[in-house]
Amino acid sequence: MNPFITIGQLVSKVIPKLHTGNARTKYGTMYNQIGEATSHMLIRIDPPDTIQKARIDSAVYSHVYNYTCPSDYKGIDRTIDIRPVWSTALPRDRNRYPAEYVGERFDDTIGANLHQFDIKKFRNTTTIETIAGVKTLRISKHTGAVGDFITTLSQLNNAADPTISYSGDVTTTATDYLDYIDYQGSVSFSLSGATGVGGITVQLANSINLANLANLGSLFFWLKFADASRFTSVTFNFGSDQNNYYSNTLTTPQGRTAVDSNAWDMMRADWTKSTATGTPVPSAISWFQFTFNYTTGAQLNFCKLNSLTASLGQAYEIVYYSNSIFKDATSGALKPYPTADSDIIQLDPAATTILLWETVRTLCQEQQGKNSSTDYNTANYVLEGDGRVVRSMLVMNRQGLYRDWIMENVDQSVPTTEEYHEFSNLSGY
Repeated sequence: MNPFITIGQLVSKVIPKLHTGNARTKYGTMYNQIGEATSHMLIRIDPPDTIQKARIDSAVYSHVYNYTCPSDYKGIDRTIDIRPVWSTALPRDRNRYPAEYVGERFDDTIGANLHQFDIKKFRNTTTIETIAGVKTLRISKHTGAVGDFITTLSQLNNAADPTISYSGDVTTTATDYLDYIDYQGSVSFSLSGATGVGGITVQLANSINLANLANLGSLFFWLKFADASRFTSVTFNFGSDQNNYYSNTLTTPQGRTAVDSNAWDMMRADWTKSTATGTPVPSAISWFQFTFNYTTGAQLNFCKLNSLTASLGQAYEIVYYSNSIFKDATSGALKPYPTADSDIIQLDPAATTILLWETVRTLCQEQQGKNSSTDYNTANYVLEGDGRVVRSMLVMNRQGLYRDWIMENVDQSVPTTEEYHEFSNLSGY
């Protein structure tokens, strides 16, 4: 038997407790109030029925730290597990190794805690970083999977670097020894704004063998674009030569929802999503081309490229608490606020009862009727209990639904940690 009820059924339970007759005449659909009550409830408890899991991009890679955060991730510290996809189907004699565990470090993007994740990357850490309202899942994990260095993209043509040529709107090329991600320099260039298309082509002196990544791995490069509002895409081609190559059109960076203005973004090209032209040979890759598509206009100065690499990665998934408890009865999509009476409330009966009384408490503040004070006190008593102080001691005649629920349900999220002082080695060395 399905323990879940719909929004319509919840409303039918709420109305008799308000003493207002047909409450929907006064409150309308009540969807907003139910959504507000849900927010109040989820601040205080994490119902097991809100646990979700999601694949982390195409894979988790060594030395790649930003990944797409699930859109319904609750708060910034509600991760339960980050695990290899195959771990859910392990044979009985195969356990996950300690190195396959990822701990969590606190990062609220403000204050002194911001640096913790970056400092402790070597410890298999994770955090949720929120910048400009966008959540990014940050993971530091050495997967042990195959990775290949391709070229630094740190200097213009010299004996140690490949031949780099330019086309279209690309102009004012230079080596930038001040602003780079790796290898002590980056390739800096401007886009004239004339046609909206500019290209940079890289020809290696010797081909590299990427056969072990063919149709599985991904290629990465760092891009700094001057004005994100004018950015459309980067067409990234890689192959044996200009007539035999794979092609990807990239519109968003690794782990981000959009390219940032004048900031470094890591771009990821998945081999599985590429289209082939001619007959490229994965074991003999030596030709790469970056074509920047953007809106015409004023010249864009100080765009940059840096560090081209390739990696196989490893398939991982995240298990987390969701902020969306309502499921569309038709599409099955989750949502944080209800929009129809047929929406299913994904909570067990105990948590649904808390939501019921939280909704009553929310509606009582808008009721402004002769019974609103009594109704509010009743809902408050059911949820919070009766805490009376007698001779400086708290006397609980009734604990309330919240305390009852918390005592019976353990929070499964990974505890966050922060170091206030780092002690020297106790061995004396």
